[in-house]
Amino acid sequence: MLKVKNVVYGDEPPYMTKLSQVELLNSAFKESLHREEQRLARYTSLSETIRDKRISALFKSFAAASKGRVKQIRSEAKNFNIKI
Repeated sequence: MLKVKNVVYGDEPPYMTKLSQVELLNSAFKESLHREEQRLARYTSLSETIRDKRISALFKSFAAASKGRVKQIRSEAKNFNIKI
């Protein structure tokens, strides 16, 4: 443990509750899915907005990869019986 000015780091405050492994896994999958869906929307928007065909194609490929990751996250969540 590290002590700095009478504060012990590593000890949890009494008001914090510990998450179970299932709750932590559930939260991680939901957060991952949310962020990946945001990326997908952003890449799709950029690919439709940008006029340069090469850059637009680049963002289309990013969107396709992101769509694949969304599918993968959903599949893995299903394997762990996590409802998203």
